[in-house]
Amino acid sequence: LPAEDRPEAYLGLFEAKANANQLAAGSMLSYLLLQLTREAHAAAQTLSAEEVMVYATLKMAILNRVGATTEGYHRRLRERRLGETEHPCTLADRLHDYTMGWLDPDTNSKDRVVELVVMEQFLEALGPATVGTATGTGSCG
Repeated sequence: LPAEDRPEAYLGLFEAKANANQLAAGSMLSYLLLQLTREAHAAAQTLSAEEVMVYATLKMAILNRVGATTEGYHRRLRERRLGETEHPCTLADRLHDYTMGWLDPDTNSKDRVVELVVMEQFLEALGPATVGTATGTGSCG
């Protein structure tokens, strides 16, 4: 579960494969625990023995740890730059993934997506010096 990739995509594929093979919950968790990489393993270690055996709890701990949350994807989108050895198409794919993770169009309505983008641009246009004062003064519209 590399943090750079979308771990929720990996977990989704894992869930689909486990369901297709009709794995029992215990077998599913045992197999997943063997596959955990550094950050995901660290997330599992923060849980009690009972919590680790609840897939939903383990999954949430992993996603939170690696920043696979809407805010985590938003931060990655804002910070991502082309790496020295990275192909521009790879960067474009990552930016797309981060945008989808941030805006979550499967869950958010079109109006909510527009609201998020407008707020992003509004705060960017204000700049860091005015963001603190402008956001506390009430609504614009």
